[in-house]
Amino acid sequence: MKFVCLVRHAKAEKIKSDDFRRKLTNEGILEAELLGKSLKNDDFLCDLVISSNASRALETAVIIAETQNIKQRKIRVENSLYQGTGIDTYYRLLKELDNSINTVLISGHNTTLDAAAKDMCQEYDRRLTTAAAFCIAFNISNWNEITSGTGTACFYKFNKNKNKLADDEKRFIENLKNETTLKIENIFTDINKTIMFNDRKNTINSIFKSTEEIFKNSTIVTIQDLTILRNNTGIKNE
Repeated sequence: MKFVCLVRHAKAEKIKSDDFRRKLTNEGILEAELLGKSLKNDDFLCDLVISSNASRALETAVIIAETQNIKQRKIRVENSLYQGTGIDTYYRLLKELDNSINTVLISGHNTTLDAAAKDMCQEYDRRLTTAAAFCIAFNISNWNEITSGTGTACFYKFNKNKNKLADDEKRFIENLKNETTLKIENIFTDINKTIMFNDRKNTINSIFKSTEEIFKNSTIVTIQDLTILRNNTGIKNE
């Protein structure tokens, strides 16, 4: 089994005069750190990190690699990922990999990333926002065997603070908030059976504020979760 994790670079500064040298903003650095930690928490460890040579993509790759204890000198830099030569570039890079490598992360750019994800995995119906990641599994033992449309979705990660999220992603976040609120209220309902608070409402609100970190940064969701949610709510992608 081989795994390919496609990552769009984190949020970068807006300098139109020199796109290649655009660096990550402070928000982008945080996004990349959160994504790296999320991958590590899920025990997703990369054997290799490949990155576009553009500053924003390489910075993102370095930050993620640091969470994986991968030395910067071991990050493979590929100019063709920035030059936008199409999805064939991704297949070429993968087919050239040594078969001792089972898990590779590629830090690149849209719209080519989306096109590559869709070509590799027919389940893919997203749009990678900055610092989003889509992991695909291939039931192969040799990288040279990788072919179009044969991948299976493993996970999809995105930062919930983006303006251009899909409707089902927005609904997932709202449901997650509501479920967490309900759980907290249930906890205090049970506690109130034995302990009386002077101001139960304010106490619950105070505890809920302490949980907002869950929603402030990165929300993790799988393709399967979104598919189930879409089917249950009648949401359709445009």
